[in-house]
This record gives sequence, C-alpha cells and structure tokens, in this order.
Amino acid sequence: MQQQSNIPQTKPIILVDIDDTLNVFSKVYWAIHNQAFEDNVHPDNVNQWDLDLFSNRGLEAYQLFKIPGLFRHIPVKEHAQTFIEDLQDIGEVYMVSDVPRGTSYGEIVEFQNINYPIQHAHSNPADDKRAWIKEHFPNFPKENVIFCSCKWMIYGDILIDDKPNTFIEFQKRGRDVILIDMLYNRHIDTKWRARDLQEAKEMVVELLAAKENVICNL
Repeated sequence: MQQQSNIPQTKPIILVDIDDTLNVFSKVYWAIHNQAFEDNVHPDNVNQWDLDLFSNRGLEAYQLFKIPGLFRHIPVKEHAQTFIEDLQDIGEVYMVSDVPRGTSYGEIVEFQNINYPIQHAHSNPADDKRAWIKEHFPNFPKENVIFCSCKWMIYGDILIDDKPNTFIEFQKRGRDVILIDMLYNRHIDTKWRARDLQEAKEMVVELLAAKENVICNL
C-alpha cells in the first residue's frame, strides 16, 4: 500500500511581472526616449538590459522614468487579460513589479535639453501602475499587487518575468521561473523561455503538474 503524505496540499502561488510581460513597456519607453533626446534607438536592437548602453544621453536615460504618466499609458499585451484569468483558475496570482523612484509634490525635476511635453513635475510610478492594473484588469485584487525590486525575496511557486538577473536569482535558489523572451535575455540558455503568454501558460501547467502537494486545477 502506498503511504499517503501528511503534508497538506496548497493552492499554487503564481507571480507575474508587469513591464514587458503583461505590457509593451520597451516600445513605449524607447519611443519617448527618441523624441525626448532626439535619438534613434530601435527596441529590436537593445540586446542588453542596461538602457544607458544604448542611449546617446547615457545615464540620463533613466531620468525618463520620472516623466508623469509613463507607466500609466502603456498598451497591454494581446491576450494578457485572458492569460491572467486562466492563471487565476489554476492558482493564486500576484502581480509583482519593480517601481522606480518618482518625485514628491513640490520637488523640482530638471530635464536638461529634453524635447518632450511635461505638464507638471510630480510623478508617482506606483500609483500609475495601480491605475494601469485597474484599467486593464478591473477584477484583479488590489491586495495581490506587490512592488519589489528583489523579487526573489517573495515566496511563490512560479515566477513569470523578463529580467535576466531576476531569472538567474530565482534559479540560484532552486525555484521555478519562466523567462518571457526578449532580445536582452537571449544569452540565457533555458528550456523555460516563453515566446508569448500562451506559451507561458502552458509552461505553468507543465511545471505545476510535476509538483507534489500542490492543488492545481488543470
């Protein structure tokens, strides 16, 4: 007779990145960058993570993260809503995202020689992302949104992300992570590279099916 495990089964926790996983952040960012700095960077040529390596303004490229509304008006990826709904049928889903520093009310932000219309200086990337989620995923629980730079510190059964370092840190800890395919992470050799969200969902199902003590409604 096979001995039954006394370890209780739990519903899987699935962590999902936002920028360039659920939306097309890179395309929007580089369009703004090119207008603001009169540059001509094409997203398809950005084959490393660090933006300053490709900008004619170097580290000033990161100042654009403080443009009000940058993270508010990014188009959602095709089928992203269905993707999240399908994952919610499988497990407990959390959106996890890094949030750059914005500006406080009254803080003066100087953009040197920038060719981009800025109506006011104050920016709040976290609130912009919350509003973006509310617009595109109106039924997603607000308490299931986590802002964190070191995502490997968050417990979860699977992470879906595009950032090379985050993928590596998860793997170092022996945790399951699916890499959303982008040019800047092609140097990583992995079976778990998803070319689109449908493929990412199929990988989630495959990974969870192999786990013990996890309730997965496949």
